[in-house]
Amino acid sequence: MLSLIFSKIGLRIGMVLAAIAAVVTVLFSARQAGRQAERVDTMKRNLESINAQRKAAAAAPSDRSGIVERLRNGEF
Repeated sequence: MLSLIFSKIGLRIGMVLAAIAAVVTVLFSARQAGRQAERVDTMKRNLESINAQRKAAAAAPSDRSGIVERLRNGEF
């Protein structure tokens, strides 16, 4: 009889601990997903900035005569 009571209590405690572990796991996963989404956004912004710099560098004149010509044409 006593072992039956302890086994029921042990089973309930085990179920409660399993439920708590499941909730903690879900919350931790959601937190990680938020961090990863933030990293993706940061990487996108960085890549956009790098691409804009590369486009500007590609459109820039390569020597002084090119700079003078663009200044005379009013392209700056």
